[in-house]
Amino acid sequence: MAVEYAGFVPTQKIDWAELSQDLAGKIYQVGEERQKKRDELDKIASDNQKVLAEFEPGKNQSLRELTLRGADQGRVLIKQWNDQLKRGEISPTDYKNKMNNIMDSWGIFAKSAKTYDERYLEVMSRQQPGEDGKVAASAYEVDVLTREFGDMSDLSNKTTYFDNDGRVYMATTDKNTGKITGDVYDVRTMSYPNNIFANRVYVDDQVNDVVKNWDTKTLFEKAAKGGELTIESAKNQDSYKIMVERLANTIAPDNNPRAQVSILIDNGVIKNPIYYKNDDEYETVKNQAINKFIQEKKSAGIEKTEPTKEELDEIELSIIKNQQGADGIINPVLTKRQKDASRDRVKQSVDIQLSEKIQKDMPNIVRADGNTNTPKKVDASLYTTLASAWKSGPISVLNDQLRNENYKIKTIFDKSGKSLGRAVVEVKGGEEIQITKPTDDLFDLRTYFFGTGPNAEEEAIRQRKAWLQATGGGTPQQKNNTTKTTQTSRAPRP
Repeated sequence: MAVEYAGFVPTQKIDWAELSQDLAGKIYQVGEERQKKRDELDKIASDNQKVLAEFEPGKNQSLRELTLRGADQGRVLIKQWNDQLKRGEISPTDYKNKMNNIMDSWGIFAKSAKTYDERYLEVMSRQQPGEDGKVAASAYEVDVLTREFGDMSDLSNKTTYFDNDGRVYMATTDKNTGKITGDVYDVRTMSYPNNIFANRVYVDDQVNDVVKNWDTKTLFEKAAKGGELTIESAKNQDSYKIMVERLANTIAPDNNPRAQVSILIDNGVIKNPIYYKNDDEYETVKNQAINKFIQEKKSAGIEKTEPTKEELDEIELSIIKNQQGADGIINPVLTKRQKDASRDRVKQSVDIQLSEKIQKDMPNIVRADGNTNTPKKVDASLYTTLASAWKSGPISVLNDQLRNENYKIKTIFDKSGKSLGRAVVEVKGGEEIQITKPTDDLFDLRTYFFGTGPNAEEEAIRQRKAWLQATGGGTPQQKNNTTKTTQTSRAPRP
């Protein structure tokens, strides 16, 4: 007979024994699955312990010892996390993340330790000229990356350090206390090729690879009918200007600061680079550079030791920020002025090489108006380069064009600090001997750039005339009088 309960009358008999057996089975299955997950989590710990125990250290003895100590630290940390998991202090997800991080970091570090000697030999070989006489390593690689690599390789006071997320670092420690006292290096820093190698940019070679294949005839397609065909008129064409700009942005792109810094340092724009790591250091580094320059002037017996605006500009251009990003890669961080200076160096090379190519190609070019007369060859590339640097710098461009490598251009001041103009000085035994009178006119120093003799004089006059005609520079008096010497202290003029 059915039993009524709270108004409910079951239609069939309830099998309590079967229900109890089904419930017990489900409880057992849940327990079994939980145990399986526990076993899987424990296996992660045991597998990682095994990896740390079975790594193959490299030949470098100091690095072997550092790696062995690091392996012991890692095994202790893995056991600690496994115990925390079982006590419920960390979640399975956090546990897995920590284990994955420690294996990823350790794998990078162990591989770096094993291949350290091979990479060190490669670093040294890149600083030697190859069969083509060129060096693969840029000055940035030698001055910054090799030094950083050397600092990381000085293992006498270093230890491995594991953070709570499982990432591995190398740190400089105090011998007595064991506390971290210096830089902390992410182990990725040592292993990434980008933190070891930075290729040298040979600007003139790269420019030549493009310029030699360029059809310069296109520069004359829009030349004015009946007008004089000159190199300067060709360079005023839009196609020429676009070519120069594109090539400068290709060789010195803003997204490749290492290429830009190589252009600056390896190609004569910056002579003595100075590096700093954070903004707080900038003023200190700058003041140190200025004080060093003042002391050099004193040692050379120069009466006025305060740097000129031009000299301060050169010092500021040479100060380069260098820092490690969140990805562990070390890179220069350049100012807008430094970026522009790198592109200007490329443009100068393009300008000179294209001028030479145009001059060679001009006899074979037919004018747009059908005139087949041989165009007049007017190559003012040297004077154009000099005039641009004379007006706005950098002064290093002027120095690079001097025929005598022991000479350099220098701004001369009187005792009150007033500029008297620029002069040529000769560097002998660390001393500077002034060999010309100060002048504001580039043309007064023409023999030091073009040479002496009638042919050199004629070439200098011809180039200056072509430059004036193309740019409209100078006054009518300047255009007609190409030998006038200016001795005033006005702003320098070409």
